[in-house]
Formats: sequence, C-alpha cells, structure tokens
Amino acid sequence: MAAFIPASAEILLSPNVDITKLLGRSYLVHEFVHASQLETGVKAPATCLGLLESESYWVQAAYLRKHGLNDEALAFELVSMMQSACAHPYHR
Repeated sequence: MAAFIPASAEILLSPNVDITKLLGRSYLVHEFVHASQLETGVKAPATCLGLLESESYWVQAAYLRKHGLNDEALAFELVSMMQSACAHPYHR
C-alpha cells in the first residue's frame, strides 16, 4: 500500500490509498516512522530486521486507536507482533 524509499527519502503510495480517510493516513504515519528511523540512525539487529517494521506497524495501530478505529488498530498490532517474533522463524 505504501513504501518509504531511503535513497530518495520519498514515500510512495498506492493509488488505492485514500489519504482523506484515517486508514489511508495511517499508511503515511507508518512510512513516516521509517523515515524517522533512517533520520535518527535507528537500526534493527541483523538477526531481527522485522523490529523496524514492527515499530512502524505499532505506531500505525496507535494512530488508528487514537482516532477510534479499534478493529483496524488490532489488525496492525497483530502484524506488529508477528514482525517482531524474530526468534521464532516461520520456515527454515
């Protein structure tokens, strides 16, 4: 739905993302977290690169929950937890 491109510091959005709606703006929030991670030099350990993605999903969920979209927030919280489960590989 969205992507942050570190080399150009751009955020790309799918044409399907409607930023006039809270859910659409939440994808921007998610990508802003990635931009902030790059700007501040935050790095995930090589053994768990999902931690950066996990943080972005968690902030996205918090944004949605703050605005009353609790069901949508729960979905992103679950994705956040799965991204951070680095000690438990899904396949070998």
